[in-house]
Amino acid sequence: MVLKLKYMAIIKKIMGCWRTDPSAGNLWTYEEKFNNFTNGEINGQGGWSYLNGSGAVIQTTNSPYPDPTSVKHVYLPTCTIRKTLGSAVVSGTFYFSMKVATPGYCFFKLRPGDENAILLGFDSTYSSYIRVVDGHGFLSLVPYSVDTYYRFGIKFECGAGGWEGLAADTYKMNINGGSWYGPYSFYDAATSLDTIDFYSEGGVYGNGWADYISPNYEPYKIIKKIAGVPIP
Repeated sequence: MVLKLKYMAIIKKIMGCWRTDPSAGNLWTYEEKFNNFTNGEINGQGGWSYLNGSGAVIQTTNSPYPDPTSVKHVYLPTCTIRKTLGSAVVSGTFYFSMKVATPGYCFFKLRPGDENAILLGFDSTYSSYIRVVDGHGFLSLVPYSVDTYYRFGIKFECGAGGWEGLAADTYKMNINGGSWYGPYSFYDAATSLDTIDFYSEGGVYGNGWADYISPNYEPYKIIKKIAGVPIP
């Protein structure tokens, strides 16, 4: 019985997570490692385009985080790049990686179209803290280090489905697989979310990088554990 429970826990983590109420709407499934993109200009690749600015490029990296199979990432100067999901999502859990150069101002946004819902990222104008939106205000969580990838996790709920115990229009976030912060309120209420933005101030605020969006945190570590391979 104990082995069965451990097996179920492993399967759950590999799959990311499962819905507590299947009637609550579309669940997050989008994943992108950027590995199949051509090095150079990102505009037009994989459905990504510019909301403003320019100069975002795909680069090969020797320091992906957290999955060593993710060999490319996105370099972000002064610009916002955008991806419209194939279908809007109502709730779920997902992760993405992001880092920033000195001193740093780079944000991730999950939105209903051009409205705002979930925002979080690096903010050098507030003593270089990781900050998140809570309603129409921002909260400073912890300081960040420059040129260091962070793996951010987000659990969110737009409707009344109660994903992971969340109320409507709320979300939680974590950093590098640690404890979950929140819940926090969306900037504006939303019935669903369909747009991803990565925004970097660039210039004197430093450029950013983004990588590996997935409903999984780092499944390769679980696979290694099952196979008895040492985990770094």
